Amino acid sequence: MQCQRTFSSYLHIGIIHQGRLLFQGTLAELQQKHRAQLVVGVNQPERAIDCLNAATWKVERGNDGLLHISADTAADAAKVNELLVTAGCEVFHLASAPVSLEDIFLKLTREQVDRREA
Repeated sequence: MQCQRTFSSYLHIGIIHQGRLLFQGTLAELQQKHRAQLVVGVNQPERAIDCLNAATWKVERGNDGLLHISADTAADAAKVNELLVTAGCEVFHLASAPVSLEDIFLKLTREQVDRREA
């Protein structure tokens, strides 16, 4: 495992989309910029989104109906859970999910497209 960590911290990568360099650096730097996500299922997703946004959590609703929140520690998970339960939402799913390289690539290229359309 130590060899893999050492290797990945020196691996230099670039992400190019439509001829434009979106990221250049090590794999570790790329992963550090894109935190793991907390995946949450609730009975009132719209209410939960409003509540989380008001508390300055970055949240997106996935195609699966689950909420994806930028959070990566157990303390973050506890805070989010407490906030949602206090707001009257029933939490039925709470899990940490690492962000894959594919997820990062899709997010970076989607952001680029969104900027062009704006």
